Amino acid sequence: AHEDYPTRDDERLVVDRMAKTGVKPKPRAVATKEQLLEARDLLDEVALDPRLRDYVVDVSFTPCRVRLSRRGSAPVFRGQELALSWDQGRATAMASVSDDAHQITGAFVIATGANVPIRLADDLAQPMPGASPELYPQGIWLARLPQVTFAGRTGRDVAAGLMAPEGDIVGILGGQVLAHFRLRFDFPAGRLIVAPAK
Repeated sequence: AHEDYPTRDDERLVVDRMAKTGVKPKPRAVATKEQLLEARDLLDEVALDPRLRDYVVDVSFTPCRVRLSRRGSAPVFRGQELALSWDQGRATAMASVSDDAHQITGAFVIATGANVPIRLADDLAQPMPGASPELYPQGIWLARLPQVTFAGRTGRDVAAGLMAPEGDIVGILGGQVLAHFRLRFDFPAGRLIVAPAK
């Protein structure tokens, strides 16, 4: 365990405090709407630091844990192996989406911090003419995709937004999809190992 990360007891204490309905937290503004939108724009610029490419990175969402290991010293991790590729400095893996009439398969950015489950490049998604800007990163609307398949598992009725085309990707898989898995980014070996979340 990392010294600066909360223990399971600390996490339980937070959950216990938040589960009480008698105490009403008093929210206070810490940022303006404009500041939040600007911060969201910065997420589009996030790419993997090249120094991490020498490490194995394990990501678990429940509980939230990240582990860095040097090549050859990572603990055993079993799961489905997917090829890990790169597009504009971003790690990608194959996935597919379907609207029941059409299926699109291709490289998706594996974006654990993305703010939506899925974003599709609008040139591939073929949105209706005049699709609302609210479906794009600055917007607040989401459409529903009947089917998303990643690492041999299929999710149904998944929220999705649109994005302008970037590089050779189909779209982005975000944390709400990836949270169903434990992930090992084995950057030195060029593979993503995916196992069901515990």
